Amino acid sequence: MRVVYVIAHPDDEDPFTLTFLARELRCEVTLVSLTRGENGQNALGDQAGAALGFLRSQEMRAAARAYGVEDVRFTSAIDYGYSRRIEEARARWDVDRLVDEVAAVLEEVRPALVLARFSEDAAGEHAHHRVSGEVARRAAERTGTERVLFGVEEPARRPMPPGLREEALGGYLCHRSQVPERLIIGRDHPIRYAPHGGGDARELAALVGLHVPSIELEPGVQHAPPGRPARLTVRASGPPGTTRMLELSAEGLAIDPVRLAFDASGGAAAEIAIATAGPARTVRIAARIDGRPALRAHPMPAPCPVFTAPAQAIAFTHPIAIAPRGPVAYLAGTGDHVPAALDLLGAPRTDEPSRAATIVVGLRAHQVRPLPSFDDEVARGAHLVVLAQTPPFDPSRHLPVRAHITEPAEEACEEDAPVDLLAPEHPLLSRPNLITTADFDGWVEQRGSRFLTSWDGAYTPLLELADPGRAPQRGVLLSAPLGAGRVTYCALALHRQLPEGIAGAYKLLANLLSA
Repeated sequence: MRVVYVIAHPDDEDPFTLTFLARELRCEVTLVSLTRGENGQNALGDQAGAALGFLRSQEMRAAARAYGVEDVRFTSAIDYGYSRRIEEARARWDVDRLVDEVAAVLEEVRPALVLARFSEDAAGEHAHHRVSGEVARRAAERTGTERVLFGVEEPARRPMPPGLREEALGGYLCHRSQVPERLIIGRDHPIRYAPHGGGDARELAALVGLHVPSIELEPGVQHAPPGRPARLTVRASGPPGTTRMLELSAEGLAIDPVRLAFDASGGAAAEIAIATAGPARTVRIAARIDGRPALRAHPMPAPCPVFTAPAQAIAFTHPIAIAPRGPVAYLAGTGDHVPAALDLLGAPRTDEPSRAATIVVGLRAHQVRPLPSFDDEVARGAHLVVLAQTPPFDPSRHLPVRAHITEPAEEACEEDAPVDLLAPEHPLLSRPNLITTADFDGWVEQRGSRFLTSWDGAYTPLLELADPGRAPQRGVLLSAPLGAGRVTYCALALHRQLPEGIAGAYKLLANLLSA
């Protein structure tokens, strides 16, 4: 029997149902995901956007192979991030086109059964999930597929042999960018993909026979305010012994072309100055080699091969001030881009929290390793900045000034949700950069997540925001004095904004480092 199984994102699938269908019932299963998961979380690294979608697509294919599913398809829908409102999903996606695309799969496969992982009328469900149910229903109706089931989870209806359960679990753990590493380490699970160490520019050059140069622009985000030229470092791999002309272009930026001379090993490097003038703006810098678009090779974790995309960088020209009180200790989380931002802002660094004036606990850092509450460091004068955290983080235990999060935690998943400044005179909003509501213009994907529900009276809530139709939230950005120091919880989605060169996010980070 042929079955088409429809989901919204990679990792949405019920692994037990798919394994039962493919391995126990010997069905020919085609899995259709509307998106590639371009704006999900990333527990493995800093890949985002198309690169993350590429990674999650590879993970989905690896997981499907473990379930016994060989046919995996994707539609043209782009994952723009978590969405509560079906109206937002309809505004962002051409639902009729998605129905056309899934109907084309049904016409080709001619399944006896369509399974939709989610129902379109599931109240409170992710809007993408609900749309995937609608798309499955409408596509089945158009093609005359009579049997359509929604929300099936096979183990709830029928026991599975233990061996199949392990196959299913092992397959699901292929979604390594979405499953915390701490849940994988130490488990004996049958992940069925060949390890691959990712790649770099030289590997890409070898793969394409050194005919197409591969370019890396560093840093990926550059600050280039008027009157202070910035520099980009170019590293390239290409045909040994050749010379190519590299041109970088962006609206309003003056960038002189340079010649890249590739040595005997196929390597070349150059420093390029960027001068700006005119109004403050954020621009993308595109690279061309001999008049043709240049490529960049993105290192990827297993099971991915090299991912290639147009070589580009981002520059923003807004004036930003920073006055750090002393060294900054950064405790790494997952994919939050803060280290590169610290370098861009010129913040001094230390590896010892006990010597730091500011301690930044990175996004989801408590998933990576157990962390203390840093009570002593704060009491002695440090500023503890805790970015959004997921369990096992408990603000009633891990924050020196206690707070609480009620699960599921509140968030503002719409990037243009209105922002109200509750305490505009507070140092975090006024020094050394004055933060206004305009600094939240142009944000991408979301405002923030993992908001505090309640908190000690010592905290001052600084912002209020809410998605349409949701109660206003003040557990977004809060700060409290403690001894000679300060504790700040910041649930704003800085990890989405920093790699996009959103100046307001850099201004706010500079203030956090300067308080």
